[in-house]
Amino acid sequence: MDKETLKMFSELLDSKLGSLENRIDEKLGTLENRLDEKLGTLENRLDDKLGALENRLDDKLGALENRLDNKLHKNTVLLENLTSKLEVVAEVQISHMGQNEKAHDDIVENIGKKTDVLELAIKDTSSDVKEIKKGLLNVEIITSSNWNDIAKLKSIK
Repeated sequence: MDKETLKMFSELLDSKLGSLENRIDEKLGTLENRLDEKLGTLENRLDDKLGALENRLDDKLGALENRLDNKLHKNTVLLENLTSKLEVVAEVQISHMGQNEKAHDDIVENIGKKTDVLELAIKDTSSDVKEIKKGLLNVEIITSSNWNDIAKLKSIK
C-alpha cells in the first residue's frame, strides 16, 4: 500500500472514528442527563421522606416530652405535699416531745413524793407492828396464865 492509500484510509478511519466518538459523546451526554434527572428525583424523594420522618419524630418526641413534663409536674406536686405533711408531723412530734418530757418530769416528781410518804408510812407501820407483836406476846402470856388458872379452878371443883 502506498502512502496515499494509507492516508486515505487514515482519513476515512478518522472521520468514522470522529463520527463514532460524537455519537458516543451524545449518548453519554444523554445518559448523563437521564442519570442526573433520576438522581435528582431520587434525591427529592429521599428529602421528602426524610423530612416526613423528621416531622413524625419531632411530633413523637414532643408528645413524649409533654407526657414526661406532666408526670414530672405531678411528682413535684406530690413531693411538695409530702414534704409539707412531713414538716407538720415533725412539728407535732417536737411539740408532743416537750409535753411528754414535762409530764414525765411531773410523774417522776410525784413518784418521788409518794415514795417519801410511803417510806414514812412503812416506818410508822413497822413500829406499830412491833408494838402489836409485843402486845400479842403479852396477851399470849396472860392467856396462858389464864388457862392455867382455869385448869386449876376446874380441878378444885
